[in-house]
Amino acid sequence: FESALRENSVELKQLKYYELLKVKDVRRKVRSAIDGEVNVHFSAFNRSFSLMLTQSKHLIASKFKAFEVDAKGFRKPIPVNYEEFFEGSLLGQLENTNVSAHIDASTGLLTAAIHDRSVNEVYFVEPYWRHSNASNAINKHQNSLLIYRSSDVRRSVNLSHNASFCESVRIAKPSAVNESDTQAINLQRNKRKKRNDGSGINWDDEVLPNSRCTLILVADYLFYESVGAKSMKHTINYLIALIGRINVLFTETSFSDSEEDDEAFKDYGFTIQEILVHKEPSDSEYYLYNTFNKSWTPMDLLDVFSREKDHESFCLAHLFTRRNFHPTLGMAYVASAKRDAIGGICSRPEYKANFISYPNTGFTTTINKFESQLTTSELDLVTAHELGHSWGAQHDPDIEECSPSYRNGGAYIMYFYTISGREKNNRYFSPCSRRAIKAVLKSKADFCFIKPSTSFCGNGVVEEGEECDAGLITTGASDNCCTYDCKLKLGSDCSDQNEPCCNRCKHVQSGVKCRDEHPLDCLSEAYCTGYSGRCPKSGYLDDGTDCLDHGKCVSGKCQPFCETRNLHSCICEDAADACKRCCSVSPLPNVTCIPYNETETLTDGTPCIRGYCERGICKHSGRDIAHRFWHIIQSHDVNAFASFMKDNVVGTVVVLSLLIWIPVCCIIKILDKRQLKKMKNKRAIRERVRLVRKENRGFDRNTPDGENGVRFNYEIQVYQVPDSDSD
Repeated sequence: FESALRENSVELKQLKYYELLKVKDVRRKVRSAIDGEVNVHFSAFNRSFSLMLTQSKHLIASKFKAFEVDAKGFRKPIPVNYEEFFEGSLLGQLENTNVSAHIDASTGLLTAAIHDRSVNEVYFVEPYWRHSNASNAINKHQNSLLIYRSSDVRRSVNLSHNASFCESVRIAKPSAVNESDTQAINLQRNKRKKRNDGSGINWDDEVLPNSRCTLILVADYLFYESVGAKSMKHTINYLIALIGRINVLFTETSFSDSEEDDEAFKDYGFTIQEILVHKEPSDSEYYLYNTFNKSWTPMDLLDVFSREKDHESFCLAHLFTRRNFHPTLGMAYVASAKRDAIGGICSRPEYKANFISYPNTGFTTTINKFESQLTTSELDLVTAHELGHSWGAQHDPDIEECSPSYRNGGAYIMYFYTISGREKNNRYFSPCSRRAIKAVLKSKADFCFIKPSTSFCGNGVVEEGEECDAGLITTGASDNCCTYDCKLKLGSDCSDQNEPCCNRCKHVQSGVKCRDEHPLDCLSEAYCTGYSGRCPKSGYLDDGTDCLDHGKCVSGKCQPFCETRNLHSCICEDAADACKRCCSVSPLPNVTCIPYNETETLTDGTPCIRGYCERGICKHSGRDIAHRFWHIIQSHDVNAFASFMKDNVVGTVVVLSLLIWIPVCCIIKILDKRQLKKMKNKRAIRERVRLVRKENRGFDRNTPDGENGVRFNYEIQVYQVPDSDSD
């Protein structure tokens, strides 16, 4: 089965290794519906995956709307199943993992990103048909799943390592704004806040800050036809799942000036308020960005997309397309910490000669120069990078703090070049980015962001203030135990939809198993109590029970291989041993790290001292710095150039010294030549002396020198000749 699929897919050459699953190989089980909890199990890469998932909170706004848009600009509402989106962790490593997932309720297809920090790896699962060449791929491979690791992505295929994949736009000088314009801007801001806050959500202003940036996501017809496979459901679900994965990155980041910053901005992220999907090219007078035009540059597309007036009602607007702008995969306006500055989140309009621009925008394209679809891993990184610009982050400067070497975790997400996603820092914001974004949030979040919803009746998740939640907003059906306002019906003790220990609205008898044993997480089975619909916490497995990666359970936690032998896990620095399982006698940095077993090698994709392991060899990937400097010169950005000089003091001193010394040397040489030429000109005309003999016809006997009666007289003559004359 797997080999047959591989033959029909040229695009999968962009992966060094991948595996294929059938939908039936992915097992699902409702664990505790009261919290929207689901367990997902499957096996791949010689290991078992057990995902503990709960339905996503705060990702979708309570007044969320999705629309299908035709060529004339008419909108048709599209219903969305909120219960298909999940977040959670990986069993066995609850503290070191996070999972963002979408499970299609009708097909069972899983799309997920599994971030396992303990091995510095991200596993991606997505429908196989997205990368198939077959004309009827969605039908032919509707039951097939592709799974790969971030370390499996061939960066040289999709993204050129020595070229920028991103362009950002900073508007240096804002347009002039008169008093009436300012009043209009302030009025619009109030309108935006009323629209966002007037959602019927109950929250405590003293507890919850304005921490969510409202998004309008737009898919043009090219994205709809390719990634969405001409399906509104697939397109909308893909966009929601994509933002769900990126939202984890933002909400888990502390935007601060330092680790000890008491004014850090934590748990700040996105909420999706609206989605537009264009099913066909627009007529020329509607939605210019969605028209049939192959001659656009990235800046052209961003410019026309920024002309939509609807964007001013949102914190950000982001477009998804499938245009080949090689090497550019995305572009966005960069936010400024100045309250009324143009660009990025919460941007005020920019008034131009013939139109008004709303530059709180950006876009992402989904194909590379070979017309191949980007993997989920790549698209996540590109979109997160562009949204980082929208929040105020510039490209990371080439300093160790913000662009460290692979020995120190590798580059961060806002690095100027493409990143593989496999290095430790690749999915985090650098200290430089965190400082820049904090300044923007401090200036703008209060008047532009909204509060996360604390209670959303109808999403299938029991939240604060709710007794039950059967998800009736999606199905439109009724429930035997739960009312439409999320209260238990008269005579009901619990809800079958929300609690595993509930049957026909009554608690089940004690002793009924409600949770299986999870050896990877060192947790035992759990049984219903008889007096509650909830499943109680699991106990710990016996110490010494096998768990993840040859570890052993100790007090309910899985101890790594080396620690079970009273050693400490480490990475060997010697290239020959870099991909062997290594241990040390002490966690101190100066203690030697040696292989525990000379014959055992780590699995492909495991981080090593020079990069990642592949067939027992540590593969190294270098980075080009010269291209970044050339980009700064080409961009004509004075601030970026000044920042580059500040961040590279030694290089700046050397370059400036050369810039001063070389011209001075040339000037001195020119002056010396001029002086020498003057001296030569003075010598060009010089005096010469010669003796001239003259005749004297007078006879003088006393003159012995006479000849034939002629006497010669001699006199000295002085004359001048140029240097070129010969004597």
